[in-house]
Amino acid sequence: MENTVDMEMIDRALLVVEDIMEEEMRALLPQSKIDSLYQSNTEKGIRKVCCELLDLKDAVENLCGDMQTKYLAFLRMSEEVVEMEHELVELRKHISAQGILVQDLMTGDNRKAIFLENFDVLLADHKVEEAIEALEAEERKLSRAERSWRYLIYGTILI
Repeated sequence: MENTVDMEMIDRALLVVEDIMEEEMRALLPQSKIDSLYQSNTEKGIRKVCCELLDLKDAVENLCGDMQTKYLAFLRMSEEVVEMEHELVELRKHISAQGILVQDLMTGDNRKAIFLENFDVLLADHKVEEAIEALEAEERKLSRAERSWRYLIYGTILI
């Protein structure tokens, strides 16, 4: 409570002092001089605000320029991501084709062994005509398999 009273008293004293100083200034200085002092202070304030506004304008322009640069960089990166996704899809296709080729080679080895065994039996039994037909049939199968491998690898049928 004492602090509040003291503060009120100080505020009142300050107001009284300001009034006295203002009256003394009027008595000592003509009104035109007082007006020019207030006017020059007002002009200084306006100039200061104008400078601050110009600084703010420059900062906004720099920020807009930075945002535009970053946006363009973002667009370039987005395009690169799309290209990389396409390359990744192509790579997955290639890996899948390679897996199919490996499986075909593994099963081809078994077929080759069975064919050779059958071919040997036909030759041992002196069935040359049947052995030649079996050899020609196997050659056609290999030719078709080779074309399908090329298609898997290169994406087109090469002859």
